[in-house]
Amino acid sequence: ICERLGVGPLLQRRAGGLSGGQQRKVAVALGLLRAPGLLIMDEATTNLDESSRATTWAMIREYVDRGGAALVTSHILADIESHADRLVALNAGEVVLERPLGEVRMRLGGSSVSARMPADVARLAIAKISAAAPDAVRIQTPRECLERGLLRVQWRTGNPLPLVAALAQAAPRAIDLLVRPIPLGELLDELAKAGPG
Repeated sequence: ICERLGVGPLLQRRAGGLSGGQQRKVAVALGLLRAPGLLIMDEATTNLDESSRATTWAMIREYVDRGGAALVTSHILADIESHADRLVALNAGEVVLERPLGEVRMRLGGSSVSARMPADVARLAIAKISAAAPDAVRIQTPRECLERGLLRVQWRTGNPLPLVAALAQAAPRAIDLLVRPIPLGELLDELAKAGPG
């Protein structure tokens, strides 16, 4: 554990004299050392460089794969999005969401799909796509982006595949198809604004 986290040279030093990142590595090593049934890690990767963060997450995943459980709090949402199996979101001390990460994206509409299509067929195509993918929500922009006769149309959805299939069928002349995951932080900010419930 010490070798992988690079804390071997620190073992003879007082913890109070270590940097924040060094103290964090020592805390992770101590947590993993006894391999308890439940490992609780509060902001486990704060103050760590990218390499140390990756190593820490790999060790936590190995620990869980061996049958342990890990409860990790973090404000580094990229880490949560990349490594968590289940998400518990708190707002003002109340649990506002608790479910597997994939279900969070489905519930909050975690993907954005957009394409440009000829303006003359856009209205009919949008109606067909809306009927074929009723769970998708069309994002209304203040001013539609009309450029060279092409209208950029955007939807938000938990499952982009049916929407992309409907778009391909309803608007075969559409171009610049973009499918992107909406960052987890953005989704949770919206949830926080909505309040508990």
